[in-house]
Amino acid sequence: MKNKEIISLVSVLLAAVALLLWFLLPALSFTVLGFTQNFSFLEATFGKSVTTAGTTTKMFGFSIVNFLGLLSIAGALVLPILSTFVSKFKKQGVLFNYIAFGLSVLGAVIVFLVKNALNLEGSGGTEYLKVEVGPILVGILLIINAGILIFPKLLEKSKK
Repeated sequence: MKNKEIISLVSVLLAAVALLLWFLLPALSFTVLGFTQNFSFLEATFGKSVTTAGTTTKMFGFSIVNFLGLLSIAGALVLPILSTFVSKFKKQGVLFNYIAFGLSVLGAVIVFLVKNALNLEGSGGTEYLKVEVGPILVGILLIINAGILIFPKLLEKSKK
């Protein structure tokens, strides 16, 4: 394997782990009077209703910003695969890597701001919501992914 293929493979693995953690880890938690409810990125993105003491309250509605975060993580996963392993797209490899770099940075920023990007339809604000470990891990993985995508290009330019 060439260095470019190894770098792309590592980038794909990091983006895949970030996407998997996006689905598995809690993004936010809500604690009031000893009652704790965890919310995933899916619930923060596509909406969530909570039933407490027989009353149903819609906590979040669909959030286009969080959905763009999901799309950017998916793009950061797919573009290195296309640029390295699909012969039809190898000519656009550098462009695809720069786009994947931008999508990784965008995804990290959106994931870090998951609490601020909520579409709150309930009566309350975000003062009871706490950011969990999910956004931190996913954001760090995406920043590392962005560094892996751009660092070899910077080294090539510095050698010239």
